[in-house]
Amino acid sequence: ADDGELLFHRTAALATATVDLFEQNRVIPAAVLTRSIVETVAVLFDFHEKLERFLKDEDRDRHALDEFLTRCLMGSRNNPNPEMPKAVNILTLIDRLEKTAPGVRFIYDALCEIAHPNWAGTFGAFGKGVGGATWEMTELELGPAEQIPAYSAGLSMLSGSLAAFDYYYNGSGELVRQLNDYFDKGGTQ
Repeated sequence: ADDGELLFHRTAALATATVDLFEQNRVIPAAVLTRSIVETVAVLFDFHEKLERFLKDEDRDRHALDEFLTRCLMGSRNNPNPEMPKAVNILTLIDRLEKTAPGVRFIYDALCEIAHPNWAGTFGAFGKGVGGATWEMTELELGPAEQIPAYSAGLSMLSGSLAAFDYYYNGSGELVRQLNDYFDKGGTQ
């Protein structure tokens, strides 16, 4: 169950780059990476929950736990090899996290808006209409806006995501130890 350690390394790599981008006021790429961190937190949350449930359940389903771990570690949506496991659907995991942390899906969706080339990720970040309402403007100024809503939303979500990651990562360590003990004793406790 090294899934937690792999997620730790992924989060550290993403967070380091994200902080650098926010410091450089490169908000759109920072928000896109923040979205990736939220997705990683959702996987870690599900990992933590599945380990907890497995260890508490009298009728432990070793196959279901193994399948989940395999799908997280090896899953792919576009691998042509039919032997490869199907990746876990990230929106399903985001929605599971939403039940414990209400508001996560709303902010995740906002980060998706920034990641996509629509208003939040293009005109709202790189354009400014001059001379009337947006649809009546006489001039369009291009370039990064001084301060866009994505900056504070992205920083807030980054901070919250890293705190959540820390909580579930630290809690998962003890669960992995218990899981190892369970299997070291033959998986029959």
